[in-house]
Amino acid sequence: MPPKVQELLPHMIKQNWLAGYANLENIGRALTRVSERISMRTQYDSKIELAIKNLETGYREFENDFNVFFPDMIVYINAFLSKIHTEV
Repeated sequence: MPPKVQELLPHMIKQNWLAGYANLENIGRALTRVSERISMRTQYDSKIELAIKNLETGYREFENDFNVFFPDMIVYINAFLSKIHTEV
């Protein structure tokens, strides 16, 4: 992992960031923070925080797409892990 990620990972684990993303409000906050960092580093106003509105209005459609995608991802990951284990 890159050094910045190694530094951040203990905080992510301790504060259980991934579980927080189960809540739309927390996703909105995260998008706002990302937008602020982009603006600080690039002087570009990405307006990425506005994406939360798309997520809110299209939530059911995103959920349906996810429910189709996720089982396929599990199959793919299991096949990938099996391949790695047989190569070792």
